[in-house]
Amino acid sequence: TPRYESIQSMEVGKLIFSNSDQETFFFTNSYEVPPAVVCSVKGTNGAVSVIVTSLDKSRAIVTTSAKFTGEVHLHIVEGTS
Repeated sequence: TPRYESIQSMEVGKLIFSNSDQETFFFTNSYEVPPAVVCSVKGTNGAVSVIVTSLDKSRAIVTTSAKFTGEVHLHIVEGTS
């Protein structure tokens, strides 16, 4: 049986990397606890890996495995507590 959770808040965004390997995304929404963040590299820049290296209620620091120029897309979701 599937289990469904209600979502209190969700947002999407993107970070522009310009020959860099770390950028910070500041959330638009307010969160009671740090939200879940999923990142993906846009386009053919799949040669780099992307990971959230720091996360709190107001921002996520995103780091890539190498410096690159391109976009990282983010999905930010707060679930029920």
